[in-house]
Amino acid sequence: MPKGNENKVVNRISLDLLKLDLGFGEGLPEKKEISTILVRKPNKQTYIRVNADPAWQLKTAVLELKDEGETYLVAKELWKELRNEITPKIIVSAITRQDSFFFWPIRLPNEDGYIDSWNRSAIECAKVAFTQWVRIQSEKDAQSYFPHIAENQDSFPEPVWPEDGFEKLLMIAFKDHYIDSKDHPVVKKLRGVL
Repeated sequence: MPKGNENKVVNRISLDLLKLDLGFGEGLPEKKEISTILVRKPNKQTYIRVNADPAWQLKTAVLELKDEGETYLVAKELWKELRNEITPKIIVSAITRQDSFFFWPIRLPNEDGYIDSWNRSAIECAKVAFTQWVRIQSEKDAQSYFPHIAENQDSFPEPVWPEDGFEKLLMIAFKDHYIDSKDHPVVKKLRGVL
């Protein structure tokens, strides 16, 4: 900048027009657009709630790649062919106190009605979380999860569930994790084709 022009630039800037007002966010739209949804167990240090509405749950078959920590939905027409790789699960809708929505898959009983203590207790914890804010913690000696209920439930507001609806949210969470063909890369990998 040529010498002598510094004062002209300063004179055109009004600091009053640049100061941030404490209410700067008022009146702005606040709809949170969800583009990523995790499929996971609850963090043991985070309080959660689970949506009790059956329309916000799905009993289905999933294929889990344990080493990669990934869960795939599997189209029903492939269940018979992939019966040795799939696991029956209920996918419940959960939300944290920080309004972070996620899906929690919990193993269901097998065809004989057997369910291990970890998953039986996870289902019970989810039921407690229908009506109360809880942290889900494991107890290795008991091979179970336990709900630690928040002491002052009245100070915790009721959860605000996403407006998008269960089906749309499920599509977001599993957009790259849906097996609908024998030609899917995960199926090929399991068959030793890749």
